[in-house]
Amino acid sequence: MATAEFTAYDIVPGDRRSPLRWVLSHARRHRWALVSLFSGAVVNAAFANATARGRIVTCDPATGETCASAIVARLARRAAQ
Repeated sequence: MATAEFTAYDIVPGDRRSPLRWVLSHARRHRWALVSLFSGAVVNAAFANATARGRIVTCDPATGETCASAIVARLARRAAQ
């Protein structure tokens, strides 16, 4: 007679000699999670770099008031989207 209601037959014990070894032994079994984590980070960095964030505040400061109103207009237009 079983002592538990459910039995897991494919349990793979982790390396518990240190916390780092446990994390690495767990990560080795779930490589797809590591791949998706790092590929997501790379894609996110690529999209963040490709966006026009730097162009929001780009204008010639020598124009004075026109420059400030251009910045405010761009920010307001983006906020309304």
